[in-house]
Amino acid sequence: MLAEPVAAVLPEMACVRSAICWAADSPLGRARSVCRRARPGRLGQRLAKNAGRVDNVRTDEIEIISLRADGTAPATVGDSPVLGTRAGRANVVRVIDWVDVAAGPGRYRNRLVTTPAFRIARTPLTQRQFAAFAEEPGVDRWFEGLAVPDEGRRVSPATFPGPDRPQDGVSWFAAVAFCRWASARAGGPTDLDRVLDWPVRLPTDREWEKAARGDGRDAYPYGPAFRPECGNGKHSGLAGTSPVGSFPEGASPYGLLDMSGNVWEWTASRYDDPDGALVSVDLRGSEPRLIRGGCYANAPGHLKATYRGKASPGATFEILGLRVCTSRP
Repeated sequence: MLAEPVAAVLPEMACVRSAICWAADSPLGRARSVCRRARPGRLGQRLAKNAGRVDNVRTDEIEIISLRADGTAPATVGDSPVLGTRAGRANVVRVIDWVDVAAGPGRYRNRLVTTPAFRIARTPLTQRQFAAFAEEPGVDRWFEGLAVPDEGRRVSPATFPGPDRPQDGVSWFAAVAFCRWASARAGGPTDLDRVLDWPVRLPTDREWEKAARGDGRDAYPYGPAFRPECGNGKHSGLAGTSPVGSFPEGASPYGLLDMSGNVWEWTASRYDDPDGALVSVDLRGSEPRLIRGGCYANAPGHLKATYRGKASPGATFEILGLRVCTSRP
């Protein structure tokens, strides 16, 4: 049986004028150190070697649609919200590639629990998907009701630009705001007390682990032991994020990608919530939130599907991203 993982504590960001400080021995401190040591071109060289493997990644999340008479795109395609258009090609839109996770038992914090059925995105949210939200005027209205100061009602640009790389530098508040915006575009509710009904939301901690581990007891999404070809961690030498799906060998039992490395992913759950279930989610608090999956700067131990980290909901570190979820069939 797996031992209870020790939490990866990401200290709150301390800002004095323009200085930002991290604990040197924390996962975040090591991530920042790796960023500073990155050599130009190293990421591109590494990904070039993986180019043939990326061809195996599903691409049905891109659809060609007909625009309205006024030239605008519809809010939804089927049951998925339209998250933006590609510049210069307004008929090419990016929608969420949902993966169905059936109801059933699974391992969570070393015990067997039953999780209701849900759907979760195959990959972390990309910069292309996030752009339509970030560029919309008046984006601060989607932060209403959250315990975030006025200066936190914003979205930060990605540290590692690339349309198919994960959106990084996302606070938990911004991740929730994105989900509200996408839910509104899909015609669903956005009330903070009705998160169960949102068409797009953050996964709970229990849902994230179920999607990563399936019904088994494996420590990693892809198996019981660490394999370097299965994710973007410190071992990859990339010193930054990689386009989502660059490590298809690391797929979870449900076919989800990038659940071991690349960026830490926010969950809806508080770090001190022992159950990690949707019924206990409170979006109005300012307590530290659980993050999962590890990032490009972490050692194998932090890349386990059983490893639980935490961060202040206002943190905008470059190692933080998100993956979305829904309870809708």
